[in-house]
Amino acid sequence: ISCIITYNNRIISYGYNNTNKDSNPLAHAEVVALKKLNFNIFNNPENNKINSLEIINHEELKEIIQPIKFTNNNEFRIYISCEPCAMCYGIFFFLKLF
Repeated sequence: ISCIITYNNRIISYGYNNTNKDSNPLAHAEVVALKKLNFNIFNNPENNKINSLEIINHEELKEIIQPIKFTNNNEFRIYISCEPCAMCYGIFFFLKLF
């Protein structure tokens, strides 16, 4: 299971399910992607750190996902290889990503 997070059509984070590898039942792909992103930087709307994040240059990710390009797409997009569980959906809902 994998998760890719984009902002303005730029890949800014990704994660894979690590529940078995890390022996952590909370290490879902979505949680791993959010932790990599250090989601706290988005708590303040005046914080411009999002614009300084570099595009992840990973050829496999480019092959997996090629989102449609929009001219004014100032929003997050989350691509998950399957439907999120209730916990992950709740996290996205709480963070107002859905």
